[in-house]
Amino acid sequence: MALLAAFLDNKRNLKLLEQLFQGRHEIRSGSGAERALEEASFDLAIADGVELRRLRDRLRQARLRVEPQLLPVLMVTPKKDVRLARGLLWKVVDDLIFTPIEKTELQARVEILLKARALSVIAHANYLSLSEAAPSGILIVRDGLVLYANEAARSMGFHADEPAAESTGGRVLDSLFEGEQLSGLLELCRSARNGKVCRERLVLRSGRGRDERLFETFAAPVNHAGQPAALLIIRDITEQRKLEHQLEQARRLETIGRLAGGVAHDFNNLLTVINGLSEEMMAELDPNDPLRKNAEEILKAGRHAALLTRQLLAYSRRQMLRPEVVDAGELVESLARMLRRLLGEDIELVLSVEENLYPVKIDPGQFSQVIMNLAANARDAMPEGGRLTISVRNVELDEDYAREHHGAKPGPHVVISVEDTGVGMAQETIDRAFDPFFTTKEVGKGTGLGLSQVQGIVLQSGGHIWLYSEPGRGTVVKIYLSACAEAKETKQQPHTAQEQLRGSGTVLVVEDEPGILRLARRALERYGYEVITAGSAEAALKALELRSQQPDLLVTDVVLPGMSGRQLAERIRKSNPDLPVIYTSGYSGDEVLKRGVQQGREMFLQKPFSVIDLASLVRKALSRSKR
Repeated sequence: MALLAAFLDNKRNLKLLEQLFQGRHEIRSGSGAERALEEASFDLAIADGVELRRLRDRLRQARLRVEPQLLPVLMVTPKKDVRLARGLLWKVVDDLIFTPIEKTELQARVEILLKARALSVIAHANYLSLSEAAPSGILIVRDGLVLYANEAARSMGFHADEPAAESTGGRVLDSLFEGEQLSGLLELCRSARNGKVCRERLVLRSGRGRDERLFETFAAPVNHAGQPAALLIIRDITEQRKLEHQLEQARRLETIGRLAGGVAHDFNNLLTVINGLSEEMMAELDPNDPLRKNAEEILKAGRHAALLTRQLLAYSRRQMLRPEVVDAGELVESLARMLRRLLGEDIELVLSVEENLYPVKIDPGQFSQVIMNLAANARDAMPEGGRLTISVRNVELDEDYAREHHGAKPGPHVVISVEDTGVGMAQETIDRAFDPFFTTKEVGKGTGLGLSQVQGIVLQSGGHIWLYSEPGRGTVVKIYLSACAEAKETKQQPHTAQEQLRGSGTVLVVEDEPGILRLARRALERYGYEVITAGSAEAALKALELRSQQPDLLVTDVVLPGMSGRQLAERIRKSNPDLPVIYTSGYSGDEVLKRGVQQGREMFLQKPFSVIDLASLVRKALSRSKR
């Protein structure tokens, strides 16, 4: 049932209207019609010329208030007043009916206008539904006032202004933006209100610090309540910008990682020569010779430099996962010098390592990366200085602990505790601390290696990690690694019985670093092998053409000028398919695998290697090939 507001000076026309529609629609006249007009709550106004002259402005205002919905007006007029009707048609009046009124015509025109009204209401409801469901924020703005804000916009902090906001100074846009941001937005709204479609993207910044939000907005003209306004489409691009920044940081770290990996490769070549010659000198000098002490110091420095290059490879994330049975305490102590340089003079480093630690199985390079990353986080949490305590001890985890801590297993463990006296973290930060890409550091700060990566390494190694922190009271990170039943692996020492390393056969050594080539030749000849050397793959192939006998073993660098070590091995294996190969490289093992080396079929020797390492692996490769 529709509400018809009758403004008819002619009583006969009013009576006819009541006779035709009584019971089908609600009809109001007099004060009832006036109230419906004031509230714009009628569905159709029927008025004659006398009443229209009096109500013209009020009807226009009522229609503007409900736009874009239709609030139809039917004018009843004699044909002699057609000039008045034409002046009002489409401005205030939607249709005309001439007197004397035909009943069927009146019924038809009323039903048509009511149908148009109903369709406009449905269309407006559909528009609102679409607008409310839109993922982007939608605002209608006029003179700096927000007249409408959809659900997405409201979730971003926008909402429609109160009618008195302009006079009281409480406009929504004023509370969200300031300075150039606000003036730029208002200028965009003015341009759109004047009929310009503003396709240029305007990026707005709201809030400060961690509460800062970035918005992207476009504007177009729109008619609202009968007057021009600006339609704003707003997107919150805060997370998008964060992801873009994180991608940029990741690319920067990848570039640094490539540089670090390249530097480590070159250093490993040099260290192979330095350490190898030092070993040769020590083997040739009498234990009481003063020069032997110098050689020992050179070798010690070379091995320390080798550890640094390994840590460079760990930073560049090019260290292949090679779990070893190790002493976690020894690994932590070996990092002491680098940790002190990382922390600086204002932060005290305290190491507490228990004796007789259980052996654990973990990749030493990745373990070093974990400790360095935690230390870097602790340093950033102590800008005014403080104390970093790293302790390593044995602990027995019981069933109750395992039930209460996800991922924990009962039994003997080694716990590495990293504790700082920094600013600490609130609970909401702790809850997200292990999320990928989560950071609380300012733009341009931080190592780019998050706790998510630390957690990944620990979990991959069969351990679990626990974090506790309070604002102003520092942070504790504990890493639990299961004790390993295997005995700690010990590397073969230089005084290993020489006879165990001696062998026979022909070894082809291909290396573009002359110092390494000379070192390998002397070392292998000393252990009884015939050695062919070449500085490139092409030189190696030419040397083989001059020999009738094929080599028993190929030792080649992976990266060579021209043809690679892998390609060289494939060429030689065409005539000698069972040829064993030892690949050497200053890059880490996973980089070598990426270059086509098959794990298992061939052997790999990481630079810098010692003379003992080389002789031992050559003996092993030749022994395996003879089985």
